[in-house]
Amino acid sequence: MKFNVVEDSITTALLELMQKKEFSKISITEIVQKAGVSRVTYYRHFNSKEDVLFTYFGIAKDKFLLSVLDLIMEKDWKAIVKAIFLTFKEKKEIVKSLQKAHLEHFFLDYLNAEFLEKRPIPAGYNDYFLYFLAGAVYNCCMGWLKSDCSDPVEQVIESFDKVYDSFTEKKEIKY
Repeated sequence: MKFNVVEDSITTALLELMQKKEFSKISITEIVQKAGVSRVTYYRHFNSKEDVLFTYFGIAKDKFLLSVLDLIMEKDWKAIVKAIFLTFKEKKEIVKSLQKAHLEHFFLDYLNAEFLEKRPIPAGYNDYFLYFLAGAVYNCCMGWLKSDCSDPVEQVIESFDKVYDSFTEKKEIKY
């Protein structure tokens, strides 16, 4: 999936508008005016505002996967989770905009799909465990967002690591 200049300007316009206005109240007219494109051009690339966000997440996912390809190949789970948290912190304003629009489930949907596809855990665990892990990452990220991601990433993933280790090594959780 590759972004072109028009898609980038439309997406940027929508994301900027979302920081100032409710998602449901943003019109296509406002987006195209801010992006400097026509309505025809908008509809040549996107079907809806949600489609703009889905496309953005697809591009963001591809960029993220390229950045952690070596970790994925090595199944370095802890490094992948750390990369997820660091990327989340970098994109926190976008997630805040999604949250404001009650669309943060896009992030959870992304995590679920990625965990099920990449299966970054030892053999023997079913899809429900992957949903559990994706939900844990999602909830940790959203909890971290409440403090504006001010705690160090190592502190955020410390408890997550303990839970993951206890499941993958079949040990009890100790705090």
